[in-house]
Amino acid sequence: MIMKREAISRKGMVVSAHPLATKAGCDILKAGGNAVDAAIATSLALGVVAPAWSGIGGGGFMLVHQASSGNTVALDYREVAPRDAKPDMFQTDEHGNVTDSANSIGYLAIAVPGQLRGYATALEQYGTMSFKQLAKAAIRYASEGYPISKTIGKIFRENRDNATDKIRRFKPLGDVFAPKGTVPKAGQKVVMSQLAASLKRLSEDVNEISYAGSMAEAISRHVKEGHGLLAVEDMEHYEVKVRDTIHGNYRGYDIVAMPPPSSGGITIIETLNMLEGFDLSSMNQNGTSAVHIISECLRLAFSDRGKYIGDPSFVCVPVKELIDKDFAKECRYSVSLDKTIGTVKPGALRSHEGGSTTHLTVIDKNSNVVAATESIECYFGSGVMDPETGIILNDEMHDFDTLPGRTNSVKPGKRPLSSMAPTILFKDGRPVLALGSAAGPRIITATLQVLLNVIDFNMSLPKSVAAPRFHCEESTVFLEGGISAATETGLARLGHPVERKPVLDLFFGGVQAMHVGARGIIGMADPRRDGIAMGV
Repeated sequence: MIMKREAISRKGMVVSAHPLATKAGCDILKAGGNAVDAAIATSLALGVVAPAWSGIGGGGFMLVHQASSGNTVALDYREVAPRDAKPDMFQTDEHGNVTDSANSIGYLAIAVPGQLRGYATALEQYGTMSFKQLAKAAIRYASEGYPISKTIGKIFRENRDNATDKIRRFKPLGDVFAPKGTVPKAGQKVVMSQLAASLKRLSEDVNEISYAGSMAEAISRHVKEGHGLLAVEDMEHYEVKVRDTIHGNYRGYDIVAMPPPSSGGITIIETLNMLEGFDLSSMNQNGTSAVHIISECLRLAFSDRGKYIGDPSFVCVPVKELIDKDFAKECRYSVSLDKTIGTVKPGALRSHEGGSTTHLTVIDKNSNVVAATESIECYFGSGVMDPETGIILNDEMHDFDTLPGRTNSVKPGKRPLSSMAPTILFKDGRPVLALGSAAGPRIITATLQVLLNVIDFNMSLPKSVAAPRFHCEESTVFLEGGISAATETGLARLGHPVERKPVLDLFFGGVQAMHVGARGIIGMADPRRDGIAMGV
């Protein structure tokens, strides 16, 4: 099988942000595993070969579609605030910047990880293989070593999210990625011996995968030494939430998406409901009119996101109202074709989602589908690697609002707001498109634009994923290189502040998608990352 960004198959497909991870999942499909089995194998491998984005020290969201029943469920294994967390635990300046970046770097930034419990729940309820079978590839990659990818080399080179500073500040991380004290480059071999040993231990002891064994004790001990809050009891009492999905429809497609505390599903459906009143197919893709209309609708939806969406165990989220088509119709009245709305009052949102995260998409021979988005938040999370287990710990406290009394403020046991948006589209009850993205709030705009490219602009999936993107959240429209100067000029004339970024910039996400059609299953990995699609 030729390894490339685009692939086609009739028996199954895996798409992820790294070739070795995609291969790990595809090998499980070939061995008779189902989509959930393959997704977990892919995820475990990603935590080794692409550790800047995700891993067992983090968490995520997973949609699981079961072809036999036609049901789709949402697994929420998002991190939660430790029991000793407090709403005012982070000090900020007048600009909202946290002192010493304590919510994104170091021990206080660490939230309670949910990844392992997510695996355990998915396997118990929907999988067919053992964790031991699924971890084999990840263990091999960690123990034998792997070359640093082009994208992760770039992250270090550009010190994105202080990645290079983290390996210099935190010795365990530096010992793995910069043993000679120099910034690692693409192609440099990395061996993660402690992590390999931990994955082997997880394969043999069910208590460990439930955060109830010696590994949890080691992690807690190290975090406490660094004056962090994560305790053994936090990990032992962590619960995966099996949630009902949220539903929408757009131009004949049924949309199934993740509910809160993920804001991705609601924001995408609300935006699509507004866009349904415009004839986008008559406009040029990435032309002034299309970018203007989509950006205006996004601004309105993002405003609602900031004001209303949070952890449903702590706040009442008006899900039905936000995804109601009549509500979208009222919002749509404020969108003009020849000028910007002007100021859109932002919601009470003061979190700062990182640009990390990863997404994977899997379909098996029986049309079971998994779309999973996972993260350790900023690149290389908190920078804290437990030296005994080799696990890189998240900095998910970074996703909370730093001010008390807000929808997304810190509270013990609370899940922070997320933009993650695993999404599956159906036609006549059958899955036809599954996707998601990386990159903080740009997850929403990247996922949305791929959907629009396929549905409204009649583009193939590979072209839809590779096409230049834009992002608009408040006022500024960020344009990726490749979008024309004419569009930039036209947007400025309509009143949009515009900022241009390079071609294939990481800022615009990492969409991993698949489309089921007459030709079979087409998979496409985002060229902004290192991934590939691979069919069975």
